[in-house]
Amino acid sequence: MTLGGLVGLGFAHSFLNGHLSASFSTQGNYRLNFRGRVKLPSVKNYQLVPPGDMGNVWTQFGKVTEHDFHLDFKRPLSPLLAFAFAITQFDY
Repeated sequence: MTLGGLVGLGFAHSFLNGHLSASFSTQGNYRLNFRGRVKLPSVKNYQLVPPGDMGNVWTQFGKVTEHDFHLDFKRPLSPLLAFAFAITQFDY
């Protein structure tokens, strides 16, 4: 499922949500592997990866305490663009 596209500075990218794995210890829910960066489950947690390279996480956002979240990103995403992706999670 494609979540969105990025167009700017002469390049365009589509992103997919990170690889989901079944976790039956949490009542059959699907979970993303945040490698210890995210502590709490939340519908706001996400990872965006380029199609065809599921191990290459460009940005991830996840809940660590009741009121705190971590936002990680890497090039070619700018801090502003990574923050723009993250703030869309609070629309609902």
